[in-house]
Amino acid sequence: MSIDLSNYSSIESALLVRIECDFYKASNSADPFTTQILRFSDYLYTVTLNSEDYIGLGRLMAVTSSSSELRVTNNDLTITLSGIPNLSIDEIINSRIKGSTIKIYRALINPATGLALSIAGNPMMRYSGIINNYGIDEDFDGINRTATNTISLTCSSFLDVLNNTAKGRRTNPEDQKKLYPSDLSMDRVPNLIRSKFNFGVAT
Repeated sequence: MSIDLSNYSSIESALLVRIECDFYKASNSADPFTTQILRFSDYLYTVTLNSEDYIGLGRLMAVTSSSSELRVTNNDLTITLSGIPNLSIDEIINSRIKGSTIKIYRALINPATGLALSIAGNPMMRYSGIINNYGIDEDFDGINRTATNTISLTCSSFLDVLNNTAKGRRTNPEDQKKLYPSDLSMDRVPNLIRSKFNFGVAT
């Protein structure tokens, strides 16, 4: 879809990151897990889009480059968040951030107002996938006795997830009853493990 920008003399762009974590805990004592939506961007100010606020992190957020292709590919992408205080690290460690769905949009913003342009096609989907892994790097200041942290989120596209799924099925009672609860055909499989069969002597 093409976007008509003929009515604007200048624009700015921002990357908006939306993470949906189904197993979120703010602290170790919090119970049970809750669903939390995390939203932030590399813009200097908070961007409101579709009634959702994306907190502006500016240069504290970085996203690796990606390529636009006609065919869906399984490219990975890394998001880096810098300047994270120690208190916020608990949220990452106690939550199951790995496996959370992530979407990245590119939004066009009017620099005069700081608001996203209200035009068709804005924002544009740039990436959709899941968080495959994460890493935490601590920077400790021995003089001031303070520490800041950098979090790196490694994301995989849904195509990559599908390519890595296990194919086929196992021949055991548990897997059989997931599909056919009343079927008893696999119930004797555990008893056959390591069994020796005497098929007689060939003549």
